[in-house]
Amino acid sequence: MVAGLMSARDILAQCEAFAKRYAEDRLRPYIIRLSKPGAIGSSPKEINDAVWGTVKVSPLEVVVIDSPLVQRLRLIKQLGVVHWIYPGASHSRFEHTLGVLHQAQQLIVSINQASGTSPANSPIDSSRAQLVRLCALVHDIGHGVFSHVSEHSLVRRTDLRLALAEFATDKGIDKVQLSELIAHDIVGAPAFIEMISVALDRIEHPLRYGVGAKETAQHVCSLIQKAIVGHHIDDQVPLLHEIITGPFDADKLDYYVRDAHHAGVPSLLDISRLLQKIVTKTVPMKDVPGDIKRALKGGRDNCDLFGLKWSGAAILDELHLARVLLYAKIYRQKKVLAVEAMIDAIFEALGTVDGVSPLNLIELCYKISDDQFIVSEASAIFEAASIKPSSPGLFNFVGGTLRRLRDRDLFVTSLALLEKYPDDPWQSDKKQVLGLTTLAADCENTQKRGELRQGIASELALLAGVLPDAIDDVPTNTLQYGVVISAKPRLSGGTEIDRALILQNNKFIRGRDLDRINQPAWADAYNFGSPQAHIFAPRETALATFVAAERYIRTKYNAVLPRSAIELSKQNSSDVTALKRRLEAVGWYKGIPIDIRPIPARLEMADVFDRVEALAIKLETIDEPVGTTIPRRAPKMRDRILDWLKQFRHDESIERALSMLESLKILSREDNFEALRTFIDKYPQFKGATIIPLGDLKDSGTVQAYISRDLESVFPRTLTVEQAAERGGDEPLVFIDDLIGSGGQASDLIGSWFDNEQLKQEQLGENRLPFNAREQDFLKSRPVAFVFLTGWTDGRRRLQEAADAVGMNAVVYVHIDEGKLPFAFKNIEDGSPQARFRDQCRQIGAALLESNGKDAGKQRDRALGYGNRAMLLATRLNVPTQTLTCIWMDGRYNGVDWHALIRRRKKN
Repeated sequence: MVAGLMSARDILAQCEAFAKRYAEDRLRPYIIRLSKPGAIGSSPKEINDAVWGTVKVSPLEVVVIDSPLVQRLRLIKQLGVVHWIYPGASHSRFEHTLGVLHQAQQLIVSINQASGTSPANSPIDSSRAQLVRLCALVHDIGHGVFSHVSEHSLVRRTDLRLALAEFATDKGIDKVQLSELIAHDIVGAPAFIEMISVALDRIEHPLRYGVGAKETAQHVCSLIQKAIVGHHIDDQVPLLHEIITGPFDADKLDYYVRDAHHAGVPSLLDISRLLQKIVTKTVPMKDVPGDIKRALKGGRDNCDLFGLKWSGAAILDELHLARVLLYAKIYRQKKVLAVEAMIDAIFEALGTVDGVSPLNLIELCYKISDDQFIVSEASAIFEAASIKPSSPGLFNFVGGTLRRLRDRDLFVTSLALLEKYPDDPWQSDKKQVLGLTTLAADCENTQKRGELRQGIASELALLAGVLPDAIDDVPTNTLQYGVVISAKPRLSGGTEIDRALILQNNKFIRGRDLDRINQPAWADAYNFGSPQAHIFAPRETALATFVAAERYIRTKYNAVLPRSAIELSKQNSSDVTALKRRLEAVGWYKGIPIDIRPIPARLEMADVFDRVEALAIKLETIDEPVGTTIPRRAPKMRDRILDWLKQFRHDESIERALSMLESLKILSREDNFEALRTFIDKYPQFKGATIIPLGDLKDSGTVQAYISRDLESVFPRTLTVEQAAERGGDEPLVFIDDLIGSGGQASDLIGSWFDNEQLKQEQLGENRLPFNAREQDFLKSRPVAFVFLTGWTDGRRRLQEAADAVGMNAVVYVHIDEGKLPFAFKNIEDGSPQARFRDQCRQIGAALLESNGKDAGKQRDRALGYGNRAMLLATRLNVPTQTLTCIWMDGRYNGVDWHALIRRRKKN
């Protein structure tokens, strides 16, 4: 957020100094007025509250309530910005303060009644009760403009977070909020102590914490400071502070009901039942829970503890459920988050100015009220913060955002970020899972979230540079400030609420140690599917911000936003596609993976869906190799086909690629049966022959030989050459395979069998060992047939010549001849659309071969498949290399990954 960071000690010292100045400036005139005769009344007063009715206050409390520090809370909304969405929720921190005072008294009365003692011996006597009530009145005086909204913005600064952590460590507490720190320092300020001292000196009061007004004031203020930050303040009643900051404290009992009431949301909290279930007990020190005992001084025999009866344990679940619903329906309602994001963006922008310290922004929060902030011009905000604008863009952004708030021209959701999107075709891909998981984790990390925001803002600036009208009339120099990521921490399972003591078998235990329902589980279940974060932006730039974020997430996190992200982000799919198409036309997607580029128009036509569905049924009959290192791909064949077609980008090419796939032939088990049946019809002398797979175990002939067992009555044996030679006999042999292409591999195979160098094909690199003399003689001493389900004419001729050359008595039979095979490019004219598509496929194939380490010669000779004939053939278990290369080979093309439609099994 800022260039320079301050040390934690320096920040804490500056905060304390600010609190002293602030208290002095606010209280000095008031103290002077209090010092005049008759300025302080001696009678209690009654205040009518909209939620709780009559709230009674003592003369001492009237002094505190009428002080400028508490009166300022009238100008601070309890819920910060919620009234932009829920108009009734405009209640102030002042109203809440009175409500906390009322609920504190209700708890005090219930605790005392539950003790079963006389009023004179109640655990919370009048002195303790007055102390607690004073704590209730001042617990919120540390809140600045927009309450928690500005507070959360400020604590994103690393130096301020470290300072708060150091303060908590110093005080021996788990954590402290900025507003609590400021309230703590204000109560400890000399002016505040003096105000209390003046009041104590002039009125009767029950406080017994010192001799004389000044000493009592100092002691009382010290205890109030401790209570505000959650530290224990009484050894006899060690949980006294928890009436203000505890599992079921007065603060919660008021705002759970008040916030729901003013927002018009039903409340589930039954306060009267909670009060009835309170139990108070004097406990021997040996039975006091260890975490409480550690905070107490030694030398006492017992202390007074309060909690809930065993029968009231379910109230903790009610408290937690009420909290979950408040967060879901009010505090984290999406539009509420959007307004908070606007305030956050202003503070974030102010913090970018060189030399701005936390104190600049903290002081701003106390110099100005909610309404003043909104009606101010940018210059007034900079002046109040003692900041000079570092750029016109910064000044324009602050002023423009304030205007938007006044006009309720709110930021909107640009992108909803989820760790797991519904209907994500990549949800089983490890890279996708890791990318989205990392993204969600970065959103929860303040520093990483800042880097993510800056990265998206940079992408947005690049987008605006190539397509200025994509951001409407928003000034480009404000873009870096107008991307806001709202990522609230996960709602915990009620850790604080579960600290409540429950009396079980006459012994107090913590609620979290009871065998109760799994609160975190059902809290998570209630919020299941809710975004981990939202990216907000001005309405004019929200669409462009979505597209910029998508590109950044794809390149930074290797994650693809599925189509469901568009719907969840309330974006219009057609608008997204239209903008992406315009961006692609100006080169914005150059070098960016195909999977986030716009869907070509042809793929959106209705007829394509029917054709692709039919193709999916056809292609699903092919069993592809299963491996862990294959590139990202959709699990459904339908999506896989669309993704493959999408890579061609242009509608004309997509149409031809689609037609090409429809021509693809897949050899089936039935083709194997028919090939052998028609072969035996033509060559009946091979009835009773031994079937032998052509090639090694890694070759496809092995599968065809296995399938030939369907004709076991005709071909009773399936053996290897070695096994057949060992067996002997005079039966003919039938070698079987699915395809013969150019014949080079078959020629190499025979050359290897008979160690014939002229027939070997060095470029294949097979390195087969020759047969021994017995096996060679065996092959030449009987009729031999080579049966292929399909093949090329040149290959059949070449194999026949090779067999003749080594002295074999062989016939070569091809069931489906070349004339019946589909090829992608036949009889086409140069310059025709078909020729252009062929050239594109050739370029793709050559690039894929190059990216797979093949030399220029192989790129030239195999760009359209081995033999460069662009055959369209597959078997149920593999794709021949003669098939068009771009169908079966992965690699790189035009600087991005090309994903094969059907991957082939490699022999090596």
